[in-house]
Amino acid sequence: MSEPEPRVADPATRLTVFAVDLEAPHAKKHNIVWSAGMAIAWKELMALAGGPVVLASPVDDTAASITRALNGSQVDRSVVDEAACVARAGFQTERFLQEVREEVARKLAEPSPSELPASAAPDLFIAYAHVQQRMAFQLPLYRTSSPLQFRGCIVDSFGLWKKEPADWAALSRQVRIHHPCYTEADVERMTDAEYDVMYDEFVVELLTTRSSDRVIVALLAPGPTLGATVARAMSLLDRHPTDHPQAQIGAQEKLEVPIVDLDHTRRYQELFGRHVENPTLSGQQFGDVVERLRFRLDEGGAVLQTEAVARGLCLPPRELVCHSPFLVMVLRRGARLPMFALWVENGDVLVPATRPERARDRR
Repeated sequence: MSEPEPRVADPATRLTVFAVDLEAPHAKKHNIVWSAGMAIAWKELMALAGGPVVLASPVDDTAASITRALNGSQVDRSVVDEAACVARAGFQTERFLQEVREEVARKLAEPSPSELPASAAPDLFIAYAHVQQRMAFQLPLYRTSSPLQFRGCIVDSFGLWKKEPADWAALSRQVRIHHPCYTEADVERMTDAEYDVMYDEFVVELLTTRSSDRVIVALLAPGPTLGATVARAMSLLDRHPTDHPQAQIGAQEKLEVPIVDLDHTRRYQELFGRHVENPTLSGQQFGDVVERLRFRLDEGGAVLQTEAVARGLCLPPRELVCHSPFLVMVLRRGARLPMFALWVENGDVLVPATRPERARDRR
């Protein structure tokens, strides 16, 4: 197992849409990925703001849609293991940032969170969430020796089939089949149409050393949205007892899954510079709103890491350089007109450089 951003696609992800929420519609030939990271960070921000985040008018439709989706999300830190989650909101004091760093180091063994500011900005807000889940198989599954064809691509894959009888029993206990689970009696009662589609879909759970976390792989026809597809897969879980005769993979059966490896970042440029109206955050505006997601699933297990931050806008240091035409004036304080004015359009009134080094073009 190797270590590993919404309805609007981040152009950097190309054929993968990083969704704001599970209501993202399926789009032909596009992957959709979502994680709870930004939703968790946003819940912390709402607590700091004293309620749903309100953007100052005027607000364009995209920024309004994102804010509405995050405000209304039902996802909070209860969906993750508290021991694997750091989520805080506050003002960017040195003390606050240090407390977050220490909690990340203690819980996640990561001393330098990439999305946490390096220096303090005490007047600016920040909401931060970091989730890290490592779910390893007790015994590694098999890496396939020949590649798998997947929608016109040749990809690496892993899975389970009877290869060495000595370890089959232990390996097969790491795979639980939730659907299809049909007994011979069930099959006898099926219509021809039901029989024809019996194995067109499946929902499989890969059991890891973390019994509290579940890794599900489901081959299903997509619903209208990612959330609808998720709901259907979840409806097929746990319908049968673990000792159902078809809940375990058989010695003549095979499981094969493509290796998944993604590292995507979603920058919510739609929110950058948007002023916040909540009294607690009065006068502030959004700066960086970023979510980074890393996920890998292979024969060793699964690794999930998501880091999200939403913080107030910190203006960059100013560079006040006269690299184009400029005005110089001399005037007496309180006077209505200057005593001297010069508009500099060319170098005729400027002092040539005594050392003819390569000029810096700042335009």
